[in-house]
Amino acid sequence: MRLMFIAFLLAATPVAGASSPASLDVTEQRNAAVGFALTMTATVERMKKSCAAVPEAAPQFSEASRQWVVRNKPYADAANGWMDYVRSQIARQKGPKVADAFISNTYSVFSDKASMIAAESLPGSPPAAASCLKWVDTMNAHAFDLEQNPEFVQDLKDIRAFYESGAGGHGR
Repeated sequence: MRLMFIAFLLAATPVAGASSPASLDVTEQRNAAVGFALTMTATVERMKKSCAAVPEAAPQFSEASRQWVVRNKPYADAANGWMDYVRSQIARQKGPKVADAFISNTYSVFSDKASMIAAESLPGSPPAAASCLKWVDTMNAHAFDLEQNPEFVQDLKDIRAFYESGAGGHGR
């Protein structure tokens, strides 16, 4: 996932404008944090779909995943905003076709990784109720929340603050 950003990083420019309230450079670490956030968000959605086929666990998993989304959506939104910003930078530097191809390929990698994680986490079709319920407990304990990842938590917080400030052009 990180390797996909190397070509862009060679030409990366700071994320700032004259009227921006803050500046945030595009870095491999921040891009990896965004990849993590978007992959985990897609993983939870895929796991929810798998557990929906397990009557003994579907309602509990649905609620736990809904609560997970509520807690983690600000980071997922900021990660998608970051991807929009990266796309705009690539488009400005290399053209919209290159930017669109890069973003499409990057989201495909995140999606493929999410499918793999979900399949490994909930093997079987449908998965065992015990597996789904184990993930319900994990999500309810907030152990799978994006903020719990020590490698990416600070970058995710920085990207979220940057996104919410409107500095990247996509804040609220």
